[in-house]
Amino acid sequence: MMVVNCLIVESGEARVAGGKRSLSHASEISRARKAAKTNSKVVMTQLQNSKTARRKMPPIVSRSPILNAIARKKAQSYARSPNLHGRSPNSHGRSPNQAGTLKSPSLHDLSPVPAHGTPTTSHDPSPAATIGSKRTPRKLTSIIWNDAEPIYIDGYLMQGLCKYCNIVLPASKVSGTSQLARHMKVCEVKSAMDGVIQQIKTSDEIDPDWKFDQEASRVELVKLIVLHGLPFSFVEYAGFRKFCAALNPWFKSVNRVTIQNDCMDSYYSYRNSLESFFMNCNHRVSLTGDMWTSNQKLGYLCITCHWIDDKWRIRHRIIRFCLVETPQDAWNMLDVVLKSLSDWNIEDKIFSFTMDNAEVNTKMIGLLRKNLVDRVLIHHEGRLLHVRCLAHVLNLVVQDGLKAMNPVVDNIRESVKYIRSSQARKEQFAKIVTQLGIKCKHQPTPDVSSRWNSAFLMLDSTLPFRKVFETLQKQEPTSYTFGPSTDEWKMVEDICQLLKVFYHATNVISGSNYPTSNLYFLEIWSVKVILDEQEKSKNGTIRSMVNEMKKKFQKYFMESYLTNCIPVILDPRFKMEHVEFRLKQYFGVDAHKHIQKVKIAMKTLFIEYAAEIEDNVDFLSQEPNGEKVVADTVLSDWDEHVKVKKVGSRNELQRYLDEDFHPRTIDFDILNWWGVNSARYPTLGRIARDVLAVPASTVASESAFSFCGRVITDHRSSLAPETVEALMCFGYWIKPGGSFEASTSYVVS
Repeated sequence: MMVVNCLIVESGEARVAGGKRSLSHASEISRARKAAKTNSKVVMTQLQNSKTARRKMPPIVSRSPILNAIARKKAQSYARSPNLHGRSPNSHGRSPNQAGTLKSPSLHDLSPVPAHGTPTTSHDPSPAATIGSKRTPRKLTSIIWNDAEPIYIDGYLMQGLCKYCNIVLPASKVSGTSQLARHMKVCEVKSAMDGVIQQIKTSDEIDPDWKFDQEASRVELVKLIVLHGLPFSFVEYAGFRKFCAALNPWFKSVNRVTIQNDCMDSYYSYRNSLESFFMNCNHRVSLTGDMWTSNQKLGYLCITCHWIDDKWRIRHRIIRFCLVETPQDAWNMLDVVLKSLSDWNIEDKIFSFTMDNAEVNTKMIGLLRKNLVDRVLIHHEGRLLHVRCLAHVLNLVVQDGLKAMNPVVDNIRESVKYIRSSQARKEQFAKIVTQLGIKCKHQPTPDVSSRWNSAFLMLDSTLPFRKVFETLQKQEPTSYTFGPSTDEWKMVEDICQLLKVFYHATNVISGSNYPTSNLYFLEIWSVKVILDEQEKSKNGTIRSMVNEMKKKFQKYFMESYLTNCIPVILDPRFKMEHVEFRLKQYFGVDAHKHIQKVKIAMKTLFIEYAAEIEDNVDFLSQEPNGEKVVADTVLSDWDEHVKVKKVGSRNELQRYLDEDFHPRTIDFDILNWWGVNSARYPTLGRIARDVLAVPASTVASESAFSFCGRVITDHRSSLAPETVEALMCFGYWIKPGGSFEASTSYVVS
């Protein structure tokens, strides 16, 4: 009786939903007999599943009452069969757990595009999933399946699932898809979604093929949180949730824990791709590092990795922003660096490490050099490992010089503060400017006492208004008592002329999207030239200032000239001849030993790189007739001597140095030149790729500190160090306009 009642109800529902079709009695009987066997099995399977699951299955609806009667009769006879209990209750593609009423739709299911781009359903609609089915389903051609998912039973299409509201309707060969088509016309969820899509299609600024995707929206939300340093609780703000609901009611909001997990998952996904990239790359990388102290009084070490890709473009990525345990000495810093190199698979790929001149950094680099040399992981015994940050060197040189000029700089600083102290004084200053007819777009700017470049900008911006300050001194002799004298204004002009060279050099070597290693030596030489000129100044204060600056300059020039000369040799505009020319000017009669030191470093570098290239290894290990050289430990030193002699007489290094210089044009691109000529000089090309990636300053690491100041604030100071590192690194990886912006799938190209 249960089956009969079910069929009667289904028949009634079919008449209401689909209407009665005008068929002859004979044709109904003929069609019923053809489908009776299949429908009877389906009905009996539902009967068994309902007994097992104790709940009603979604009905298989037939349009014909005669078909229902015959199916009912076949089902009763099938129930008496002794083989009934031998059949699997799950033979029709639905398990008992799936046999109940349909689940209530979630907001995620309302999307017309599934989360992963492939149709999914809780009804296991795929005919391939039906165990034992040998029937190959026919291809679905109706456009209705763009909005519905097919449900197969024993390889036969029986029902369709609305993607929008999860309603199941009959869609068999007998019943057709007309009910699904009528439902799509009245589906409220689909109508609402179509309204949103129609508005989008009428806009010229939005892709007309857009479809809502919950997962893609979550990805963009992660980027929003990370890029702008927003708290994780931002997603729980009532205003944000109302805003999202107004934009798209199908977006499912998440809580702070979920968005934090999403951020961490995205970070690790991108990091895994980068680690795999470094593991498989065939070139070396250079590092920059700097320490930063947060408002929690905790020390973080930021490490940035620099390299040149296969298209000869500069790339850089922050790979670590980690907490350094106290005391923040060389040993603790070394532990962090070694662990970073191991985690990122670059222990055997380090070429240089750029840091400032702090004593703890110098000691740490020394320990790192010994570690890498002992494991034979670095070239030339690590003599080119430590690159001193030129921006920091210039800062130390200028700071020593400005000490002698403090009285003059203080007078200018107080003068700028005076005219900016009140609105009345600002108006008075502007009035005098108008009276004197001075046309200057920029007003005098105050400085930051700890930054010499801001002091230079203050002095330089004040010079055009010299007559204004002199007039102001006459009008207010009692209140404005710190006006510079005539001699002091002359000294300001000389200081600006001197510091302008330092300022230009700092700007040039602070770039991160173009090579700076080949510019290091050139810029520091321009500083030497201006110091030599100002050393002859008639002003005793200027001479005293320059003498202090030259002492500091000579100290750091001696410590860094070797690492600075190698990139100049690889610049086709200068090569080794320029290095010899400059070193002779600097060292005079003692220049020979320093020139020889540079030549040995370049030659050793070439031999070690040549040994890493298979062709060169074969060339070095074979006689001219192609026969292998017999190894002999007694003559190993002789073999090494012959090998060096062959390389020195026949290698590409000599050919490169003997060629003419490239013209020094304004638009010369050294990376493009090596990209074109690396085929002619394969060994030198690999050296140039690694050497030109060396940064001349730590600006790439220092620039992260301003962003980190937005991540760790007074109101957000309890973040775990792992979370801080994830937000910092991932934020820089996906930063718009960066040199290597991440895609949605976080795959490294």
